[in-house]
Amino acid sequence: MPPGRELDISFVVVNFKASQHVAECLRSLAAFRNGVRSELIVVDNSPTESSTTWSWDGMRDVQVIAHEHNLGYAAACNHGLSEARGRYVFFLNADTKYVSGSAAELLRWLDQNPSVALLGPTVLNPDGTRQFSCRSFPGWTTALCHRHSLLARVFPNNPLTAQYLRTDLDTRPAEVDWASGCCLLARKSVLREIGGFDDGYFLFFEDVDLACRLKARNWKCVYYPALTFYHAIGVSRAHLADQGSRLKYVSAARYFSKHLIRNEFLSRAFRAAVRFRCRWP
Repeated sequence: MPPGRELDISFVVVNFKASQHVAECLRSLAAFRNGVRSELIVVDNSPTESSTTWSWDGMRDVQVIAHEHNLGYAAACNHGLSEARGRYVFFLNADTKYVSGSAAELLRWLDQNPSVALLGPTVLNPDGTRQFSCRSFPGWTTALCHRHSLLARVFPNNPLTAQYLRTDLDTRPAEVDWASGCCLLARKSVLREIGGFDDGYFLFFEDVDLACRLKARNWKCVYYPALTFYHAIGVSRAHLADQGSRLKYVSAARYFSKHLIRNEFLSRAFRAAVRFRCRWP
């Protein structure tokens, strides 16, 4: 590639004790990258797992950014963003794999829709079922209607859960509130303009927060079903033991305090209540 020429897509994969999954993810991208100018960036959050010794079956164009300790997902993504040379940055979890879809068609669609800053593909569970990775913004009723809630288990087709999970999405691109950070493509210039992810989120809700901040600036987030990935879920999170659920509470408190609670006293009280709750599993 001539010096200074911009790439099409920078793929940023964050690793935390999941090197084998990262290798499989990168191998799966080979077919997707064919015909577009791209680069692979691995941000390694594993202080005891050296990614510099990985072997990717002949792949030589992988840039590794190694951290001495786990900075969290948002901060790792921001580090990858700072090094990215592509017009678009595709953030991927280590436990994702490309399935189908054309990168060339995706780029054409994005270039024809300049108001779109974020894009989420179809994300499938390993058994082929849909993960509902593109959703409505969470609100005060979400605790009652999210997909693992009692309401959803007893009444799986209730309208509150359906609205939150956007079960209405079909085979056409559609605007959504936010898309999961496990497979999230972003317009690099826009992300850099707002400072990237809020790295105050160690894990969870950094994707929701990003979409919320961009929507406030009239940028769109879109579900793009013609592109499909598998996502195993929780491969890196398993190494956090019971910290995972606590991190989710803390991140939820940050998001709700930042975007839904306008009173500073109530915001502080809410965060204090969450910290109190996090003292127990």
